[in-house]
Amino acid sequence: ALLKRLARAQLSTAGQVRRLHELLCFLRAYPDDARVLSQVKVMLEGKEVPGERVLVYDCDGYYMGVGLAEKLAREGKRVTFLTPFSLVSPFSTFTLEAPRLNRQLRALGVELLPEHVVERIEPGSVHGCHVYATERALQWEVDAVVLATQRVSDAGLFRALSERRDKLEREG
Repeated sequence: ALLKRLARAQLSTAGQVRRLHELLCFLRAYPDDARVLSQVKVMLEGKEVPGERVLVYDCDGYYMGVGLAEKLAREGKRVTFLTPFSLVSPFSTFTLEAPRLNRQLRALGVELLPEHVVERIEPGSVHGCHVYATERALQWEVDAVVLATQRVSDAGLFRALSERRDKLEREG
């Protein structure tokens, strides 16, 4: 159904083409599956994460991924934390939270795997590799995956208002 709707879509701007490309790449790597959840569904919508074994894939680099891992571990889940960054929550080094966060996650039993990327998610497993050893495929057995990844920004309103700044300031 989605592909039929996309086939009829009129893409008139480069931004629309870019967003479609990002969507298709996302769908290829992260299938539409009840076991693949976003941080929004878990944290804001209160969506329950199924199963016991959960992989948190963090491309945010600050509080969202580690917060999800902590929440799920405290709920009794066996959590594997995967991130392409060299450090778990690298931005937290600037706020002096990194040592406490790392100790806390380890104390909760979270398996921390920095410098790893997800290549594919299938029912029951996640496939990926180490960022510096891409030729060696890795696999993690999981019941669910929670993604703390970047979302496509839409700065259209900001640009539209910025183009009218003088008029808006004159009119108050």
